[in-house]
Order: sequence, then structure tokens, then C-alpha cells
Amino acid sequence: MGLLQRVSTFFASKLNAVLDSIDDPNAELDYSYEKMRDLLAETRRHLVDVTTAKKGLEMQISSLRAQARSYEEEAKKALSMGREDLARAALSRKAELETSADALVPEDTNMAAEVEKLTEAVRKLETKLAAFRTQKEVTKAKYTAAQAEVKISESVTGISHTLGNIGESLNRAAMGL
Repeated sequence: MGLLQRVSTFFASKLNAVLDSIDDPNAELDYSYEKMRDLLAETRRHLVDVTTAKKGLEMQISSLRAQARSYEEEAKKALSMGREDLARAALSRKAELETSADALVPEDTNMAAEVEKLTEAVRKLETKLAAFRTQKEVTKAKYTAAQAEVKISESVTGISHTLGNIGESLNRAAMGL
């Protein structure tokens, strides 16, 4: 009976070790943390992309307005030279450019809102990531402590069992004498 129990305990401990290595909560926590970091990095990339697009749009609007101002100057020069036909053409082109610039303003406003939304999302993700990192470390420490307690308990149980077997052996030896 002692040998069968020892073999059973041996296989149970090996099976437990295999299952522990497969289902490691620490690895799962680390994986979740990495996924959150990846999400944060992706959100930051989107923020950079939208911010870059917004800056490009702002530059385009600024360029259109600068061109419109140059046509206004052309119109003034044409009028000073008595060329009303050239002044009208320059003012017409100026109006087209201002209309084009004005048409881009709502898109710029939408992009500004998107930048603000992504900035807020990055801030929230950073906060959640920091909180998760702290909780992850606390949980890992608790898990390690629990594993140590289990090992201590198993050791004490093993010692008790071994002492029990020794006691049985002594009793058998005493009866046999």
C-alpha cells in the first residue's frame, strides 16, 4: 500500500507540474499587459496619423488663403494701372480660392475633434495600463505567495506522511519482536 500511494503521489505531482506550466496565471497576466501596450501603441500611431493629416490640411488652407491674398494684391495693381478686366479676373480667382479654403475648414474642425478624442483615448489607456500593471504585479506576488504556501503545506503533509510511515514501521517492528 505504501508503494502504490507513493507512485500515485509521484504521478499526481508530475501531472500538477505539467498543468501548472500550461495554465500559468503569470503568463496570462503578462500577455494581457502586452496586448494593452499594443493597443496603446496603435492608438498613438492613429493619433500621429490624424495629427499629421490635420497639419497638412491646415497648411493647405493657409496656402489657399495666401494665394487669395496675392490675387487681391494683383487686383489692386491692376486697378492702379487702370485694368479693370484684370482686376475682376484676379478678384474672381481670389473668391474661388477663399471658397476652397472655407470648404476645408469644417474638415479641419472634424480633424481637431478627432485629435482631441484620440488624445483623450491615449490618456485613458495610459491610466488603465498603469493601473493594470500595478494590479498585475500585486496579483503575481499573491500567486507566488500562494504557491509557496502550497509547497510548504505539501512539504508538511509529506513529512507527516513520512513520519506516519515510520511510526507504522516502528509499530510493526515492535510487534514483531
